[in-house]
Amino acid sequence: VYDAEARLAQHKNAIAVARAQWAGLGLPAELLDSDGDGPNLPVRAPVGGVVARVDATVGKVIEPAEPVAEVVDLSAVWVRVGVLEK
Repeated sequence: VYDAEARLAQHKNAIAVARAQWAGLGLPAELLDSDGDGPNLPVRAPVGGVVARVDATVGKVIEPAEPVAEVVDLSAVWVRVGVLEK
């Protein structure tokens, strides 16, 4: 019984640490208690544009500096076209 109580205390401590880290990221605690596969977190790009490619997949662990998508600005597009003379 003592061993089980010690493990329970360790797990409760680990949960408290994880919640503190979550709050330290500025994320609301309500997202932790959501049902389903886990919280849906918004990903915001530092620039405006259109998402051209997504490198993230469900369940993939993303490192802080790792890009998850490519965003391109289509407000000015240059096109190089070969034109044949007659």
